[in-house]
Amino acid sequence: MMLRRIAPKNRMKCPSVLLALTLPLAACSAVKLRVVTQGEYFQRAVAEDPGIPFAVENRGSATVYLQQCGDLVMAAVDRWTQGRWGEYSGTGCLAIYAGVSLALASGERFEGTQVVREAGVYRLRLGRAGSQRDQPVWDAVSNTFEVQ
Repeated sequence: MMLRRIAPKNRMKCPSVLLALTLPLAACSAVKLRVVTQGEYFQRAVAEDPGIPFAVENRGSATVYLQQCGDLVMAAVDRWTQGRWGEYSGTGCLAIYAGVSLALASGERFEGTQVVREAGVYRLRLGRAGSQRDQPVWDAVSNTFEVQ
């Protein structure tokens, strides 16, 4: 999986108290990650294929820490089987690699790839935390995509 940092565009700021009364509360959520693949249909990966391209964008107002193994952001792959999601590939990290989280500030975006070698319906799930010391929560979920 490869990762590329994209400079932030306009950072969303929470409005003043008066304006906040007219906007949904979710618009000012401190943690709001968007995980999306760059398409919905893909061919199975081969040795030279970089994999499924995806992007992670922090649309919240606080910095989020993505789980990382060495230089790679860790993404679990879930597969839709028999009417429910099950983990297809995990997110283990060998002890020889640094397990330092990657800071994603408000408005920042990262792009990476994840290899999937079997046909099926999938989604990506990223681990996030509010600080370097917090335990990750694996609830940053991508759109559903199909590998043929």
